[in-house]
Amino acid sequence: MQKRIDSAIKALIILLLVSCYLLFDSLYTNPMIYMFFHKNIFHLLGNCFWLLFIPNLKRNILPAYVIAVSASILTPEYTVGFSGVLMALVGINLSDNRFIGRKCSRFLLVLSAVTFGLSFLLPNVASFVHAFSIVLGYLYSIIRRIFNDYRAAYTGK
Repeated sequence: MQKRIDSAIKALIILLLVSCYLLFDSLYTNPMIYMFFHKNIFHLLGNCFWLLFIPNLKRNILPAYVIAVSASILTPEYTVGFSGVLMALVGINLSDNRFIGRKCSRFLLVLSAVTFGLSFLLPNVASFVHAFSIVLGYLYSIIRRIFNDYRAAYTGK
């Protein structure tokens, strides 16, 4: 059931990304909606491809969105694309041992490392948004785990 919900969420996000790419062009300067706009079709397809490998989307998509918006506000760079949210999702999943053990997750980690490294080398890439998103996502997951452990110990579950 969880896989079906994650697949439906991924399909809706991809549909939203494609429709924003095709219908709108000049609203990307708003930090709340920049991630739904892309520079070109290859940028859009790359982000949609990445999205297929991200687990636990139902639980993590809203915190990742907030993290990506926060990262875009913290950096003065021009930002467009969904990769801030994707990097935040990778950062959130990094503290999960089950995530590291999966075969597709190892591929995602390699893809993230390559993308993260290239973002500092290529021009016109919001490298600090990528960096802040990964770090803030990882910190969020650690804080969430500590809170859940504390709540479980306090309630006796």
